[in-house]
Amino acid sequence: QTLRSVAGKAGDTDFEPMMMAAASAWPADRPPVETLRYEPGRLTLAAAGWSEQQIAQFKSLLQPAGWQVEANGTQIVLSRARAGARS
Repeated sequence: QTLRSVAGKAGDTDFEPMMMAAASAWPADRPPVETLRYEPGRLTLAAAGWSEQQIAQFKSLLQPAGWQVEANGTQIVLSRARAGARS
Protein backbone atom coordinates (compact mmCIF):
# COMPACT_ATOMS: atom_id res chain seq x y z
CA GLN A 1 0.00 0.00 0.00
CA THR A 2 2.88 2.36 0.78
CA LEU A 3 4.48 1.71 -2.61
CA ARG A 4 1.15 2.30 -4.35
CA SER A 5 0.71 5.56 -2.50
CA VAL A 6 4.26 6.74 -3.21
CA ALA A 7 3.72 5.94 -6.89
CA GLY A 8 0.62 8.16 -6.88
CA LYS A 9 -1.81 5.33 -7.60
CA ALA A 10 -5.21 5.37 -5.93
CA GLY A 11 -6.25 2.38 -3.86
CA ASP A 12 -9.76 0.91 -3.80
CA THR A 13 -10.69 2.83 -0.66
CA ASP A 14 -9.35 6.22 -1.76
CA PHE A 15 -11.80 9.01 -2.59
CA GLU A 16 -11.64 8.86 -6.39
CA PRO A 17 -12.28 5.11 -6.83
CA MET A 18 -15.11 5.25 -4.31
CA MET A 19 -16.74 8.19 -6.11
CA MET A 20 -16.36 6.40 -9.45
CA ALA A 21 -18.04 3.30 -8.00
CA ALA A 22 -20.93 5.35 -6.59
CA ALA A 23 -21.33 7.24 -9.87
CA SER A 24 -21.44 4.00 -11.84
CA ALA A 25 -24.46 2.80 -9.84
CA TRP A 26 -26.19 6.15 -9.31
CA PRO A 27 -29.88 5.96 -10.29
CA ALA A 28 -30.51 7.80 -13.56
CA ASP A 29 -33.64 9.44 -12.17
CA ARG A 30 -31.88 10.93 -9.12
CA PRO A 31 -30.27 14.37 -9.18
CA PRO A 32 -26.56 14.66 -8.35
CA VAL A 33 -25.63 14.05 -4.74
CA GLU A 34 -26.20 17.11 -2.56
CA THR A 35 -23.77 16.28 0.23
CA LEU A 36 -21.10 13.70 0.84
CA ARG A 37 -18.54 12.84 3.47
CA TYR A 38 -15.35 10.93 2.93
CA GLU A 39 -13.34 9.20 5.62
CA PRO A 40 -10.56 6.82 4.61
CA GLY A 41 -12.33 3.73 3.28
CA ARG A 42 -15.84 5.10 3.84
CA LEU A 43 -17.98 7.33 1.62
CA THR A 44 -21.29 8.66 2.97
CA LEU A 45 -23.77 10.08 0.45
CA ALA A 46 -27.03 11.95 1.03
CA ALA A 47 -29.91 9.73 -0.07
CA ALA A 48 -33.03 11.46 1.23
CA GLY A 49 -35.99 10.61 -0.96
CA TRP A 50 -34.51 7.45 -2.46
CA SER A 51 -37.01 4.66 -2.94
CA GLU A 52 -36.39 1.15 -1.63
CA GLN A 53 -36.05 0.05 -5.26
CA GLN A 54 -33.35 2.65 -5.96
CA ILE A 55 -31.40 1.59 -2.88
CA ALA A 56 -31.74 -2.10 -3.78
CA GLN A 57 -30.53 -1.43 -7.33
CA PHE A 58 -27.58 0.65 -6.07
CA LYS A 59 -26.58 -2.22 -3.75
CA SER A 60 -27.06 -4.89 -6.40
CA LEU A 61 -24.81 -3.05 -8.85
CA LEU A 62 -22.00 -2.49 -6.34
CA GLN A 63 -21.96 -5.66 -4.22
CA PRO A 64 -20.67 -7.98 -6.98
CA ALA A 65 -17.63 -5.67 -7.29
CA GLY A 66 -16.86 -6.08 -3.59
CA TRP A 67 -18.55 -2.98 -2.21
CA GLN A 68 -20.62 -2.94 0.95
CA VAL A 69 -23.61 -0.58 0.89
CA GLU A 70 -25.53 0.40 4.01
CA ALA A 71 -28.61 2.61 3.86
CA ASN A 72 -30.47 4.25 6.74
CA GLY A 73 -33.12 6.23 4.90
CA THR A 74 -31.29 9.53 4.57
CA GLN A 75 -27.75 8.32 3.87
CA ILE A 76 -25.95 5.61 1.97
CA VAL A 77 -22.56 4.47 3.20
CA LEU A 78 -20.17 2.83 0.76
CA SER A 79 -17.14 0.83 1.89
CA ARG A 80 -15.17 -2.23 0.81
CA ALA A 81 -16.79 -5.47 1.90
CA ARG A 82 -14.75 -7.60 4.24
CA ALA A 83 -13.53 -10.90 2.82
CA GLY A 84 -16.35 -13.43 3.00
CA ALA A 85 -18.93 -10.76 3.88
CA ARG A 86 -20.52 -10.32 0.46
CA SER A 87 -24.23 -11.01 0.30
